Amino acid sequence: MVIGFYSGTFNPIHIGHLTLCNYLLQHNVVNKVWLSVTPQNPMKQQNPTTDITHLLNMAKLAIANNPKIEVSEIELNLPQPNYTINTINTLIKNYPQHQFALMIGADNANIFHKWKDYNKILQLCKLIVYPRQGYTMPHWLKQYAQYINAPLVNVSSTQIRNNITHNINCQNLLPTEVYKYIIKNKLYL
Repeated sequence: MVIGFYSGTFNPIHIGHLTLCNYLLQHNVVNKVWLSVTPQNPMKQQNPTTDITHLLNMAKLAIANNPKIEVSEIELNLPQPNYTINTINTLIKNYPQHQFALMIGADNANIFHKWKDYNKILQLCKLIVYPRQGYTMPHWLKQYAQYINAPLVNVSSTQIRNNITHNINCQNLLPTEVYKYIIKNKLYL
């Protein structure tokens, strides 16, 4: 079974994230998707200011009706910052029956050479690159990665947080249950 491993802060998870997952599943690129909320991304200056419990709860709400998408808590139990090579090694060790495909956006593909042990990641798992506005896949990475022509959903978690902070309606950018959770818990105000 090919598992698409999709790691990120998901602060909050939105329709763009889910559109990508569903596209990969519907086009048989992967058999399942495991979403992993990353507590500390070494490539980002700031860690999420939203409590990790809220991020996990929102991710679980977003995928509740799709049995082919699961929330993985694997990175919560790994040393921080969360280097992808450590996560991939742990996945392979713990789930030898699966093949893993790392899902990254074209924005991350452009800095992939800066990731810790990026060349080992390419040896251990398939790399799936999805479109992000303003980015293309680097030429050197094309021989190692599968670029998928998934729909480009021009939405970001940063945009959603800013909209909520400024009382701008962004309900259409979020799964209904995630939006309700954000309002109920007064997140991003």
